[in-house]
Amino acid sequence: MPNPPLIFLCAAAAFCASAIQQTAIPLLTATEYRTSLGPLSTTGNFSANLAAIAGIIALGFALLGFARNATWMGVLRRFMLAGFSGVFLASMGIAVLFDRQRTTTESVLFAFGAASVLASLLHGIAFRAARGFAEHLLAASASLMAAAALAAQLLQLWSEQNLSASHLSALHLARSAGELGYLVILISAAFVVLPERSSPSGRVARVIGFALVPLVVAGLIAAEAWLGKDYGIVLYQSQRVSFWIDSMPRVYALPLALALAGSIAGLIGGNTAQREGACGLLLLLCSGYAPPAPGRLLTLTLGLALLARAIVWMRGVHPSSAPLPSASSAPT
Repeated sequence: MPNPPLIFLCAAAAFCASAIQQTAIPLLTATEYRTSLGPLSTTGNFSANLAAIAGIIALGFALLGFARNATWMGVLRRFMLAGFSGVFLASMGIAVLFDRQRTTTESVLFAFGAASVLASLLHGIAFRAARGFAEHLLAASASLMAAAALAAQLLQLWSEQNLSASHLSALHLARSAGELGYLVILISAAFVVLPERSSPSGRVARVIGFALVPLVVAGLIAAEAWLGKDYGIVLYQSQRVSFWIDSMPRVYALPLALALAGSIAGLIGGNTAQREGACGLLLLLCSGYAPPAPGRLLTLTLGLALLARAIVWMRGVHPSSAPLPSASSAPT
């Protein structure tokens, strides 16, 4: 089981890195405050490195908890999970701990493929354990996003060798499907990690979360009006979304607001599984859709793994200690 303080540390560091590197620095570059970019960039780099180191340790323990229990899956799938986990963690370890000269484009692409397979395997397990509509939708959307992102990456490599209209159409379709899956994840995960009304802290957290949604939406709409065309650039750098970014950028406001409000509410008043899922949702929000950077790819994979663990854990089974119950043994 990952150490909860380590997960919280990774999520907080990733949030700081995203706010500084993907939002503050692009906005301040063309202003009179650009003289402050030196210390700000140093802080952002430190936060990103801290998130990467904490994330690779937490992800290793999370994947170990899944892989070591054979009753959840067939032997072949278990070995696939262990094999792709080793490939991904080794690639990320080289990218995070060693010089950038050792990180090649091929190794990052290989790690991207391993991350996509890992996400599909983990959320296939989560789909079996899911009980509610939001949990099923979250697991299915995560699998769709991972498969579409991998397909888009392969099609992009293929189009570089043999460019044609059919390849471009297929590439556009894969990217659109993956981005749609990402947005559905943000929305469904917000409801999955939302605390119950049974406890006072849960009720307070729900009020805070519901109050944050319109405030964040209004803030994003105001930022669009203030920044103009620069808003699309900042949005793309932070979320890696592009389908509606030129025509209807306000479409992204509600999913982003729900994800941020849901993660904060889950951290404030959720149970252990919901807090772990809230950290995963926050990591997903900080990473964006299919990021090419190794550090953000690592936090994206950790976020998806934590959301899958949270779904299984909400079934009443700890992901690292007990077998997944059958449908007949589920509580009524």
